[in-house]
Amino acid sequence: MRSTVLKIRLIPRASKNEVVGFSQEILKVRVCAPPIEGRANRDLAKLLSRALGVSVRDIQIVKGQHSRNKLVSIQGLTRKEVLSRLGANT
Repeated sequence: MRSTVLKIRLIPRASKNEVVGFSQEILKVRVCAPPIEGRANRDLAKLLSRALGVSVRDIQIVKGQHSRNKLVSIQGLTRKEVLSRLGANT
């Protein structure tokens, strides 16, 4: 099965949920939720699932559950597909 791992810098308590873009191969994402009881992680998964057109079940935080810096696995998409859907210039 195809899967991709992305480095993500999560910014909680933002004014809106949005995928900001890539900076040195790290995807910056802002979410409104605070980093309490996994709320920011859940919002991250929901936002990525909508942006990539995959199920929330296909997105898993591999490393960084309690950190702003995360490794996130996306099942069912190649790295090229993920970058294309996120509008990366690579």
